Amino acid sequence: MQPGAEVVQQPPAGSLAAMRILLRTLETMAGGVMASLVIVTASAAAILAAGRRAQPPITAVIPVLVYVILIRRRIDAAFVVGLVLLAVPLFIDVGNSLLARVAIGVPGAAVIGFGTTPGPVLLDLAVTGAIAVGGALAADTADAHERIGLGTLFLILATIGGWLDIPDVDRVLILLGASLPVAALVWPIPLARAGAGAYLWVGALLWTAVEDGAIRLSSVVGTTAALGMLLIEPLVRRSLGWQDGVFLRTWGDRPPLAAIAPSAVQAAVVLLASRVAGLQRSTEVSLVLAAAILAVAFAGLRTAAPRLARGGVRPE
Repeated sequence: MQPGAEVVQQPPAGSLAAMRILLRTLETMAGGVMASLVIVTASAAAILAAGRRAQPPITAVIPVLVYVILIRRRIDAAFVVGLVLLAVPLFIDVGNSLLARVAIGVPGAAVIGFGTTPGPVLLDLAVTGAIAVGGALAADTADAHERIGLGTLFLILATIGGWLDIPDVDRVLILLGASLPVAALVWPIPLARAGAGAYLWVGALLWTAVEDGAIRLSSVVGTTAALGMLLIEPLVRRSLGWQDGVFLRTWGDRPPLAAIAPSAVQAAVVLLASRVAGLQRSTEVSLVLAAAILAVAFAGLRTAAPRLARGGVRPE
């Protein structure tokens, strides 16, 4: 080396790889983010112009619509038909009956489960059941917490869980990108809600997990378990005999602070479901771990909720 020559340090190979992955991730998400952002901005303007008199159930519809448009060359017709059928609950009020909520989601879930998954029949049945039951519970949770937008926030976190454990991330990143802007419709001020649109989001997320995670079915299990509090809250609420949402009774109904603690709880369940249950080599082990994670979360919420509510932290 010549005297006075400048030494140029090259970044470590690991850093270069991480930068490439980050750039690839951002590039894949960009289309979904931009398309969703345009729709979210227009929707927020329309809602504010109307005086925020109602919270339209659009926060789950927007990302799924963007998702279908952006991946239209990589979807089965049965998936689209299934989503159309899963939109039926948006127009039919089935009340508070979980059984009715599940039943109304079965046709769309079955079209997706039996019309798009690679089989065997047991997998078709599992996907159908996961979408119908998961969609029903998610919609119930969303309806019970529309005042603080928790349904939408929980669904976004569940989608992050899918990104963390699905082997082929291209499609789930598009869905995640389309999902992120809708957070602005529910936090810090709830302008819209997910409502029965949760069926659509759950259907799109679990279909993606099966399509891009078939080489490691534990990722499908992990993604399903990453729905977390969306699955657990209605069961805890009914076991306690409460009419109000569990998180409303325990953390209050004044946004934006009321959504922070429940979202942190959901994030913890998502992380465990996706990075522990969702990365196992054995599907059977994954199922056991996912069941254990959800059972512990149920027990924890079931135990803590009455104590917090008795402490006076509840909606007025």
